[in-house]
Amino acid sequence: MAVADSRRRMARKRKGTRRGHRDGKAEDAVREPVGKPRVAIVTPGTFALPSDGASSVERAADEISRRIAEAADVFVFSKQEEGMRETETIGGVTHIRPAAKTAAGYRVRVLEQLGRIRPDLVQVENRPKLVRMVKRAVPRAEVWLTLHSLTFTSPRHISGKRLRRELRAADRILLNSRFLRRELARRFPRFKGKMLVNHLGMDPVRFRSRWEEGVREAREAFKARHGLAGRPVVIYAGRLIPIKGVHLLLGCWRKVIRRFPDAVLVIAGSAFYGSKRKTPYVRKLHRMGKRFGRSVRFLSYVPHSALPEWYRAADVAVVPSVGKEAFGLVNVEAMASGLPVVASRIGGIPEIVVHGENGFLVPPAKLRKRLPALLIRLLADETLRRAMGERAAETARRHFSWQRTADRQLALYRGYSRIFAGTGVMRENGGIGYG
Repeated sequence: MAVADSRRRMARKRKGTRRGHRDGKAEDAVREPVGKPRVAIVTPGTFALPSDGASSVERAADEISRRIAEAADVFVFSKQEEGMRETETIGGVTHIRPAAKTAAGYRVRVLEQLGRIRPDLVQVENRPKLVRMVKRAVPRAEVWLTLHSLTFTSPRHISGKRLRRELRAADRILLNSRFLRRELARRFPRFKGKMLVNHLGMDPVRFRSRWEEGVREAREAFKARHGLAGRPVVIYAGRLIPIKGVHLLLGCWRKVIRRFPDAVLVIAGSAFYGSKRKTPYVRKLHRMGKRFGRSVRFLSYVPHSALPEWYRAADVAVVPSVGKEAFGLVNVEAMASGLPVVASRIGGIPEIVVHGENGFLVPPAKLRKRLPALLIRLLADETLRRAMGERAAETARRHFSWQRTADRQLALYRGYSRIFAGTGVMRENGGIGYG
């Protein structure tokens, strides 16, 4: 009799498990990770991946996901664009591109898909509003929030009350600089213990140093094709919005060309990723640039794949930001290309550019006064320019490659996630993953 009762109980248990497979709820309550952990990375849905025209948020998700695919089953959510399949596997990563016409529709489809694939860990990229939605969709999963800037923590995008709730719900908060961690911890000290840091990177295969053997001929040929042969080149690459400070650079450019009449300022970028649309600010920059004739060249929007050659064609890179840059991928890409960087001493930039070693840092309030003198100094001294450029390339290769970023990401997963091999115990240092 006891044996019969036991068999009936086992049959009911198996039946409940099969029902869980159908509705996705009962099984989720008892499921334990089998094999590799399942990691879902949810991008904002603004751009498709892989894509040459995506923002730095999507680019980071793409670069990191491909490099952690051996350690986890990785699913990346991004926007669907014409000609792209809704689901496909590329480089070991499953790309899911929900068909949706609006941001709200994208969120709904993502949450539905998460419920189907039942990941062990969900990484929400730069959209704090999604954290609790994801928690409700996959209650057994860990949810990590990655912030690339302070933009989407501002009152314009989210109320302080709601942001506090979302941060409380996140299992971990991953940030791309120590500066960003300090800023967020200052506003929300209660959650400091769950804030982790992982610097972003670049691809050293694509961003080769202009000083490397065998690069010089290709560099000179590229400059000749673009009418830059024999001319000193200063480059700015990035969005054309006021906080990037390009107006300050143009405002002091006359001082540079008085000393170097053949110098060219190349401005590679636009107001919006993947778009050539001109805003009033962009039109203002073009008017300022016209005063210098052939000494200023606007490239409008430049696909990311074209940037390495433009960096290598330059002699110096400038990052004159006046807003709080959380990190700034352009710094590490320019450095990897062998360029000394003259940048604002602001935000997370000093974590990359070391004053007097691989570039120069200038307080934003003193850009107008100091920027032209530093550019002139570097253009006038090839020995200094090369020494700083080679140190910049070495720093970028050693600390800021995408592979190093991915390795640190896995180390953070293993140290702070119960899903991976680590204990998931908090660390007093906040898990800063640098070096």
